[in-house]
Amino acid sequence: MKLHPLSSIKARSFGVVLLLTFLFQALISPPAHAAALIFNIDAANNASWPSHSGATISDSTGNASAGTATSVTYSSAGGGSFVFGGASYISFPSYNFGSAFSVVAWVNPNSTNSTINTIIANGTGGLTPAGFKMYWNSWNTSDKNLIVEAGNGSSGGAVATSGGNVISNNTWYQIVYELDTVNQTVSMYVNKSLKSSSGTVVASIATNQAFKVGMFADSSYGMYGSIGKLEVYNNLLSTSDISSDYSSNAPRFGLVAALGTPLAPSVSNIQSNQISVTGSAVANASSYLATIYGSDSTTVIETQTITTANIANPTSLAGLNPYSNYFVSLIAQGDGVNYVNSLESTKVAFTTAKGPTSISLADAQGGSALFRTLDQITATLTGSTTGKVSFFQYNKAIPGCKGLIASSSTVRCNFKAALHGNIPVYATFIPSQSSLLPSTSVKINIVATLRSNNR
Repeated sequence: MKLHPLSSIKARSFGVVLLLTFLFQALISPPAHAAALIFNIDAANNASWPSHSGATISDSTGNASAGTATSVTYSSAGGGSFVFGGASYISFPSYNFGSAFSVVAWVNPNSTNSTINTIIANGTGGLTPAGFKMYWNSWNTSDKNLIVEAGNGSSGGAVATSGGNVISNNTWYQIVYELDTVNQTVSMYVNKSLKSSSGTVVASIATNQAFKVGMFADSSYGMYGSIGKLEVYNNLLSTSDISSDYSSNAPRFGLVAALGTPLAPSVSNIQSNQISVTGSAVANASSYLATIYGSDSTTVIETQTITTANIANPTSLAGLNPYSNYFVSLIAQGDGVNYVNSLESTKVAFTTAKGPTSISLADAQGGSALFRTLDQITATLTGSTTGKVSFFQYNKAIPGCKGLIASSSTVRCNFKAALHGNIPVYATFIPSQSSLLPSTSVKINIVATLRSNNR
């Protein structure tokens, strides 16, 4: 059935509209990007709190202006922590958290007080003030419920709760809050486990204003406990990011044990493109990660997982370049539950062997030649096609066939047998790359005979 001309025009117009709509959405919806660290205070880091004393607390990323600590003390617990006693806080001037961000705090509650304990906030008390507040304990309770409040000045309130008793006193926790003001979503994690993702954030909340760690922005609802470190990322963290943060920091806060650091690996069977690595067993390791770095000792070239059963046996790692400098190390990998990965072993330097080349010969006359008659020998190269080839008979260079420049896999020598009888011929190849070895062909025999039509 044929379409009416007007129907055809409408169909084409509809297609154009769809295409324009798609392009417009692509322009206004930028692709998601990985979260980057934009704020970090860490009591164990001298860059955050020099000598663990004084009122100045610095963001080690350098993005935020320095904060001022009030009644905050230092403890060596958790490798170093800020201690808050209800009237303590760290205030920071106006700072832009962005439209989507994640807060990762390592926290240890230490009081049974029955009210809100603030981790971080840029909003003041009440349900509707502009900004956000992230804390534990519902108002006038000690239910250990993680809560996010957000407001835009006219509406707001508690937008997400974890449910009660997700944390306890005198225990370190990784607490993660994720807030997306564009999609109006919020999520919370405790020790890498999702506790809530059902909240809805009111539109247009303020994320660019002064904030405090340990209290609301109006110095109410102080925290009782310790914060080892607090980080802010400029996007929502993936579950993999959160798990990685937990694995990296849990040993510091005594939540899981780190495996012992492996001894430096042994390197053997060094070839032009591969080596063998042998390690020593580490108690409770689930596996091992061997990493090869480039000559700068930081650029990762190759990684390979080695089972516990094979760590004491040579394991091949390939994909290397000839006559190049590398480093190799080992990490013992934990199960992620009872043990986390070890520190990296000492990096061991090694240099791969020069790469092999080869050269083979073939005679155009099949090994027979007429005395003082032009013959041609072809050399075929492997491993490289650039360098110099020299041909020899009776261990002497064949005139005109010494140092011939190779630019392809074949090089030819034209010669006339100056003697008759059995002539041993061979060739050498010297590659232009210093990372490759020279080679010598197997000798071939050319039988030169006298011409039958003697003059």
